[in-house]
Amino acid sequence: MVMFVGRRVLGVLALAGLLVGCSAPVDQYPKLGSDGIYFKVPRTWSEVPEKVLAKFEAKNTDQAALDRLAVVRWQAAYAPGKVSAAQVFSAKPSELPIAYIRVRDLYTEERDSVSLNTLRDAIFPITKWAADPKLAIFIPLLDEEVTFKGAAGVHVTYSFSQNGGAPQVVDQNALLSPDRNTLYLLVVRCSESCYRKNQQAIEAISASLVVRGARG
Repeated sequence: MVMFVGRRVLGVLALAGLLVGCSAPVDQYPKLGSDGIYFKVPRTWSEVPEKVLAKFEAKNTDQAALDRLAVVRWQAAYAPGKVSAAQVFSAKPSELPIAYIRVRDLYTEERDSVSLNTLRDAIFPITKWAADPKLAIFIPLLDEEVTFKGAAGVHVTYSFSQNGGAPQVVDQNALLSPDRNTLYLLVVRCSESCYRKNQQAIEAISASLVVRGARG
């Protein structure tokens, strides 16, 4: 009887170990294989698909924005709850962290003028804000140059608010391919209070970015 019980216990433990070993992965890895770019977000986060984002952007009446959309090769957004395309592209602080990835080609005039500062300004004009406090309450938190095999640029984290609005925190990687033809952008942002609650997850997403470069 003791022998039987022992085997039963061992069998239960083995089954438990098997179930743990076969458990679903905790992360998902969005990628663009042609450029060797990927990052990770929690598997529980929901995606705002590329088609939904493009459809919303296509409503823009600004021709420059439409020109940029025409050369987007990949974009997607993720959040730990349901968010709309309008929320993804809004300048207002979100109460949920939103991760947004974008890969697009650059026009000739862009390639000729791109610099570290233009990469910093890829989403918001933070270099202007830093120079003129009247434009926004801008607090730089991190500013570092980053280099991958397939791209190089800047990683910046900052807090800002405008017109008395609630502050938000932006964690942004903006990178340029070695041939200066492609812009890679990963942004994770939300309100300041949301950032404090989700800082570890946001930093993990940002740190997971890899750009290996286009296949030759």
